[in-house]
Amino acid sequence: MASLYHGVVHIYCAQKQCADAFRNFQRSMTIQGRYLPANHSDMALNHSGLGDVYRGDGQYQRAMECYVKAFEIRKKSLPPQHQDIASRHRAIGQLFEDMTK
Repeated sequence: MASLYHGVVHIYCAQKQCADAFRNFQRSMTIQGRYLPANHSDMALNHSGLGDVYRGDGQYQRAMECYVKAFEIRKKSLPPQHQDIASRHRAIGQLFEDMTK
């Protein structure tokens, strides 16, 4: 069920309906939070995706909080040279770039 909500988020984002995207991300995270530990890689994906929605909506500080949370989860659960850790670094860097425009 959580993946269904996650999929709907992408549709809402494409339609620039951020409020609906946020609601569905929260539903997905609530469901996964019941069954997965807080440091599970799927939770990192949720935080990262939620950060993408915030970023798209211009809420850069909230996006940063989500990206940092995703990074921390990834850092604890993956080897230091894993590509997902590098991609979180890149997302944070791109967000900094957006914030300076």
